[in-house]
Amino acid sequence: MSGVLFLFQFLLLISLFSVLTGRWLRLQALVWVLAALAALWMVAQWPGDRPVLVLGREVWLQKALRWQYVDMVMDPLGQQMWRVLWLSVLLWSLVAFIVPSWGKGLKWLPFPLLLGIPALTVQSTWALGWALVLAAVGNLILLYGGTPGNGRGVWQWLLPLLMGALALTFLLLPPDPNVTTVAPWRLVVIALFLVLVAAVVPVHVGGVTLAQAGRPLGAAWLWWGQTLLFIIAWKRAVSSADLVPAQWQAQDILQFLAWITLVWAGIGALGASRLRRLWGYAALYNWALTLALWLLAPTSLDTWRWTLVVRWFALGASALALTTLLPDGIDDDIHRLSGWARRRPWAVSAWAAGVATLAGVPFTPGFWSQWLLHVHTTTPTPLPWMALVGGVAIMLGVVRALVALWGPLHEPLLVREDGRAAFLLGTIAIAILAGALWPRWLIHLGALLW
Repeated sequence: MSGVLFLFQFLLLISLFSVLTGRWLRLQALVWVLAALAALWMVAQWPGDRPVLVLGREVWLQKALRWQYVDMVMDPLGQQMWRVLWLSVLLWSLVAFIVPSWGKGLKWLPFPLLLGIPALTVQSTWALGWALVLAAVGNLILLYGGTPGNGRGVWQWLLPLLMGALALTFLLLPPDPNVTTVAPWRLVVIALFLVLVAAVVPVHVGGVTLAQAGRPLGAAWLWWGQTLLFIIAWKRAVSSADLVPAQWQAQDILQFLAWITLVWAGIGALGASRLRRLWGYAALYNWALTLALWLLAPTSLDTWRWTLVVRWFALGASALALTTLLPDGIDDDIHRLSGWARRRPWAVSAWAAGVATLAGVPFTPGFWSQWLLHVHTTTPTPLPWMALVGGVAIMLGVVRALVALWGPLHEPLLVREDGRAAFLLGTIAIAILAGALWPRWLIHLGALLW
């Protein structure tokens, strides 16, 4: 049995247990904790060069699964992405075990995991786009599952991926074996695909819109999933040496778009009238900052680890805070939330710390990302200043929101935050500040992600 088929079966089994325990949120969270530990153990301990006996059947982790003309293999990149996904599941399920209300979306988790396996394992370049679309659909199911929402953000987010998948399909026609160089139009197609998957300006709209839809933890998963999808596309699309020039073509375009996005996201956050939309622009800004650093230092392993762990930690912290601050169905208009910080101070503190980290504000771990821009910028460029302008604009938007949140309370009967949630959110807020002063522990965490 191939490793890909076994992982499908493993996820189906876990999904069954998740459905059976759906009425008991804490028990369901425990199921996902045990599943995450098992998945992490498999990817860490299972050999790739020999089979492992599972219930009397041989399982080859890196054996290819062929379906029609598509090859799926759990290669080293796939295993790395698998580990990142399950570390995220482990963190979510652990906090959901402590605060059951944070685990309401766990029953929809099988969809992004099952549909994400092709994205992790597909080797055929022409089919990669469709695999990423499947993974994106799974993330949308997790975001919208069991919650009302409109379809505008769905199409805004999926359309660039669908266009990229259609463009890559042209690669189905193999090149002439007598030709030793790749046709220029193929390189252009792959470069276009990478630009579309990056989801920066001008194809950023869907991500910001979806930040305001569904549950906050689902939106955080979607933003985090989009980051991983770009890594997969970036690594897979240029896996052949003949296709590396396509990456060079995309790199200049992506760098220019990242610069624009840094300022665009800041302006959007400054004018945002809704709390979650402001959060979405902060996530977009952080993605542009992360992408710019990857393009400036593509071979710096420490830079990749740092940017990933900061994004992972800040998105998760702010999403947990929003889950407590804004229960289902609550209007997130900033002026309507006047005084809510008086009843839910730790949720507001953790949200502000998470957004400030995404924006690279001093005394948060995100500030070190701003510093890395100066380290890796070797030629005169306006990039650091554009990042500064965008970060300051986002922070001004956060300050405006905090002034309203700490203003007069118009709902004296507003329920206070749960004690366990308040303790965890306070711990998270303190951990964010500690990550700025002592970043070494975040660096060790980043080594687990990448």
